[in-house]
Amino acid sequence: MNNNINIFFSSLSNFIIKTLRGFFRCLHESKIIAAFFYGFISFIVYIFLLVQISGDSDYNFILENKRINDATKLNSIYVNKIINPTTLKEISTAITNSTGPISIGGAKYSMGGQTAFENSLHIDMRSYKKIINLNTSKKEVTVQPGLTWRELQNVIDPHNLSVKIMQTYANFSIGGSISVNAHGRYVGHGPIISSVISMKVVLSSGEIIEVSRIKNQDIFNAVVGGYGGIGVIVEVTLQLVDNVKVERQVNTIKI
Repeated sequence: MNNNINIFFSSLSNFIIKTLRGFFRCLHESKIIAAFFYGFISFIVYIFLLVQISGDSDYNFILENKRINDATKLNSIYVNKIINPTTLKEISTAITNSTGPISIGGAKYSMGGQTAFENSLHIDMRSYKKIINLNTSKKEVTVQPGLTWRELQNVIDPHNLSVKIMQTYANFSIGGSISVNAHGRYVGHGPIISSVISMKVVLSSGEIIEVSRIKNQDIFNAVVGGYGGIGVIVEVTLQLVDNVKVERQVNTIKI
């Protein structure tokens, strides 16, 4: 059996060799045909090498996903560019160099299409979340707005301090809560803005200004609930309180 297979492949090899010899013998009998053939082969080799060495070696064949959505996953929006800044300079430079619309996103719990704008420069603030300063004696903390309330609680709780006012859920970003003018749920303290002492905001010109109830009050009022329309909040100083227990009391009364 093996001997027959060897004979078959030997015969096939001899046939292929004889055929190729005959082909090249006929080819070289005509210089014009030979020149055309070798020219064609050279052209194919040239194209192959050109494809291999041309183009950008860093080209990414996977297109960037530029769709932004909020927590509901019902408001998908295609933006032009997404940045994840970690420094104030990155934010200021991006705003200054942008000629189109700009949108800002945090934890993306603002539901209804406010998170992004079509074909905009989208500034994703989730990586911009440092604790800048914690003053335990004044019970004040200055943070970057991408920080969530839960992350802030983890830092201040060991100091027996608590956020003064917060909405129901702790996974919202602090900047986002201020931008949508979120309500508060703590008895006697009103909305979240009542605990905001001051903020720093980057305007459309790239200028960084400080706003409060005393300084640039009109911009302070416009930023609260402004959904990023006035500028980008880049720093927030909050009033803290002592971390005390709250007891719920329920009284049954007649209708």
